[in-house]
Amino acid sequence: MADFIQIPRLNPLRLFENTKGVFAIDLLPNHEVKAEYVQKYQNDDYLNLQFKAIGITMTAADDTITARLIDVNLTTIKSFTVIKKLSFVVSVYDTYEILDDFGTVPEGAYWLELNFIKPTKTVTFYSEPIYVKTIHEGTMLIKYFNDENAFDVIFDDNYSALINFYLRIEGGFNSDGYTPGAKDTIYTNQKFDKNQLSSVPYCTKKLTFGNSFGLPEWIIDKANRALSCNNFFKDGTQFTKFDGAKLECTRLDKFYPLFIAIIEMIESVNKYSDEIGLSDTNVVLGYSTNALGFDTTALGYTN
Repeated sequence: MADFIQIPRLNPLRLFENTKGVFAIDLLPNHEVKAEYVQKYQNDDYLNLQFKAIGITMTAADDTITARLIDVNLTTIKSFTVIKKLSFVVSVYDTYEILDDFGTVPEGAYWLELNFIKPTKTVTFYSEPIYVKTIHEGTMLIKYFNDENAFDVIFDDNYSALINFYLRIEGGFNSDGYTPGAKDTIYTNQKFDKNQLSSVPYCTKKLTFGNSFGLPEWIIDKANRALSCNNFFKDGTQFTKFDGAKLECTRLDKFYPLFIAIIEMIESVNKYSDEIGLSDTNVVLGYSTNALGFDTTALGYTN
């Protein structure tokens, strides 16, 4: 068997060793509701994972690492290629990655099976259940990575692009979470007359993880770790935790072990303008011109 296996908790999946760990639902106290949670992925979402091992050569079928998506009958739905990562980082272990997507996987519930295979023994890890479909309404895609190596993950290896992790999770920005603000510099003289020297406007938004059904602790922990990376994107836009902000968790019921978590965020780039790319001949309106009540051709627009 591998002398050493390390799976960073920054990975978007919760993985447990099948002889020592259990599914998260089985860790809940017996007096609480056994609330199930299935992690969401869309077909075009990336599944990027990184893990480390000692004693795997990847040179033979009985000395390798395999990964596959399985259904409840242990049928292989898709096999994932495990790549040995080249790195200048001096270490006793080797680093491996899965960089793939769900492609044409049919809609359904699945599990990731990760096998560390040696001639004398195979060590197997399983993920929490995953539900794959074309579109998961009410979810957001979180992309996160770090500029430097951290959290037991090799980001900077001088050989390849930084690994980006992707976490699809229920939630979004609530309509009541908008707070405008400004960082002001104000001069006050001895008579207490005041003059504003400068002012930088900004706004913060409350990002909610979870919906009316809530989220388990383990996936809120994944979100919290993602927020610790210095690159955090929600649906393609980069955000940063507002000064001093942290996730505030609310349990939905005393004996119902799922939560929602809220944190105050700000766009990483404080924009002063909206930049819109226009074609040479047309401006495409995002609504029906018939509902506007006036002739848009008079404004020089065409549809």
